[in-house]
Amino acid sequence: KNSKEDGVKVIQAQDNESYSGSYIIPSTITVNMSNDPEVEDNRDFPVTKIVERAFQSAKNLTDVTIEANIEYIEYETFRYSGLKSIVLPSSVKSIALSAFADTPLTSINIPENVNTISNNAFGNCNQLQSVTFANVQALCNITFWNTNSNPLYYAKQLFFADAPTTPVTDLTIPGEVKTIKKYAF
Repeated sequence: KNSKEDGVKVIQAQDNESYSGSYIIPSTITVNMSNDPEVEDNRDFPVTKIVERAFQSAKNLTDVTIEANIEYIEYETFRYSGLKSIVLPSSVKSIALSAFADTPLTSINIPENVNTISNNAFGNCNQLQSVTFANVQALCNITFWNTNSNPLYYAKQLFFADAPTTPVTDLTIPGEVKTIKKYAF
């Protein structure tokens, strides 16, 4: 379902069962701003947000690539979906309550700009094999609301972007890290 709100295009799924396989969330969308279907007044708008529960229960959705501009992964965006793989852009700052909960997610890269991961964001992601963070400092700077918000609670392996194929077995906290936030480890 598409609607205009203050010149911004809001995209909401009418039927989450219609999503199947891979899906790309674009960085911009083109909207005809004219109220007259005979007149084209196309304008491009950045996509900065995916609405709450947009892909909730989309059981046939397996892979998602989110292009630039998205800053927030909202409440229960992918909960109960069939999501196994997702690519998050560096623009993401926050992952909301239960955003990926109860999915068969197997791996995720957490961008460096993420500063908050809310309660239960990865709850029951029991198939999660690996989590990649940009670096130790990025991991230590994230505010996790509880253990279920940190994907490391479920993941079997931790990676850092500078060595994406080498699992971390020993970890040294560098001197420039001044704070380790709650639930980071």
